[in-house]
Amino acid sequence: MVRHSQAVNSISLRLESLEAREVPAALIAQERTVLEVPAAPIAQERGSLPDSASTAAATVTNAPPVQTVDSNATATEHSEGSVGLPLRAVPRSRFAVSSGPGGTTQVNVYDSATNAMLGIITPFGRDFTYGARVATGDLTGDDIEDIVVAAAAGSSPWVKIYDGGTLAEIRTFLAYGFSFTGGLFVATGDFDADGRKDIVTGAGAGGGPHIQVFNGKDLFPTTGRASSVPNASQSYFAYAPTFLGGVSVATADIDGDGRSDVITGAGPGGGPHVQVFSGKDHKSLASFFAYEPTMTLGILVTAGDLTGDGKAEIATAPMLGGAPIARSFTPAGKAVADYIPFGTDSRNGASVSAQDVDGDGIAELILATGTKTPPQVRVLSGKTGQTMREFPAFVPDYSGGLYVG
Repeated sequence: MVRHSQAVNSISLRLESLEAREVPAALIAQERTVLEVPAAPIAQERGSLPDSASTAAATVTNAPPVQTVDSNATATEHSEGSVGLPLRAVPRSRFAVSSGPGGTTQVNVYDSATNAMLGIITPFGRDFTYGARVATGDLTGDDIEDIVVAAAAGSSPWVKIYDGGTLAEIRTFLAYGFSFTGGLFVATGDFDADGRKDIVTGAGAGGGPHIQVFNGKDLFPTTGRASSVPNASQSYFAYAPTFLGGVSVATADIDGDGRSDVITGAGPGGGPHVQVFSGKDHKSLASFFAYEPTMTLGILVTAGDLTGDGKAEIATAPMLGGAPIARSFTPAGKAVADYIPFGTDSRNGASVSAQDVDGDGIAELILATGTKTPPQVRVLSGKTGQTMREFPAFVPDYSGGLYVG
C-alpha cells in the first residue's frame, strides 16, 4: 500500500503491504506548499431552529454571473486591480463545503476548475444551526453540476436542490417523515443510465441504515409537472435494520455496467464496514472493513478513479474522533493508499470527497477538517497525495466541522 505523507517541501512515499488495520494514532505532522487560492472567511451567527426549515428564508450571496466558454479555452491574465470572471469549461463542475452544527448553517459553492467561490447559501435560514451535508451533480441536464443540500441531525430530513448556474433553489422535499430528526447523508449518481444524475440518501443516526434513490428525471421532468412528494425508485437497508448508527453514502460505477452503484459506510457504533450495492437491483457487490473491526467511530465514504487506471477506487475517512486519515481501496477491499492531509494530532475526523477538479480524468481527494479544528480544505492528488490546493472555508475560530461534497 502506498502511504501519501508529506514532510516540509517534499513528498515521502512509503510502500507497504498490509490489510485493513486500525488508524495510526501518531504520525509526522504535515506541512504543505499552499497554492494561491482564494480564502473565504465567513462569519458565523448562532440561533435557534425555526418552526419549519423548509419555509425559512434561504439566502444566496456573492454569486457572480455565469459565464460559458469553449471547453478548450484557457485562463487569461488580468492587470492588477482589474476584475474578471474565471473561464470555465463546459460542462462546469462544482464542489461544495458546508458547515457543521453550532452556527448558522451555510454552504460555500466553488468552481472546481478555478477554485473560485461562486456563492454562499444559507439553505434553511439564518436561525438554523444544525449543519448540513452536501453533494453535487447535474440533475437538470444543463451540463452544470447542481448542489444538493441535506439537513444534518436535529432537523427534519429536508433535501434542497440549488441550480449550479444561478444558485437559485429549484426543489425541496422530505426524504423521510417530518418527525425523523437523525439527519441525512447524500450523494448523486446515474442509476438508470439516462445521462442525468439521481440522488441517493442515507439515514442518519436513529433511523436505521436505510438507503433511498430518487430519480433526477422524476425530480426535474422534461415534460409535465414534478410530483410534490417524489417517490423513491429504490429503498433498502445497507446493514441490519436494528443498527441505529446511520449510514453514509457515495456512488461510482463499480461493476462497469454503465450505472452508478451505491457505496455505504456504517455510522458510529457499527464498525468500519464498507458495502457496495448494484445500482440496478441493489445486489451486494462487495463488503469489507476499512479499519480494524473494533473501530466504531463511523466512516464516511467516497469513490472515483484515483489512480488513472480507468476503474473507481473507494476511499474512506473516520467520521468521529479518529485521526483525519483517508484510505483508498480497490472495490474488493485491498488497501491502496493512505492520505494524511492534516497531520494526526487531531482526533476529530475528516470529511472526504473524490472529484476530478482539474479535468484530467483522474479524481482528486477533497478533504475537510472535523470538529474542534480550524476549518481547512485541502485538495490532494489521488495518485501522489500531493497538495494541489489549500484554503480556509470559514473564519479561523470556527470549529463546528466541515462537510465536503
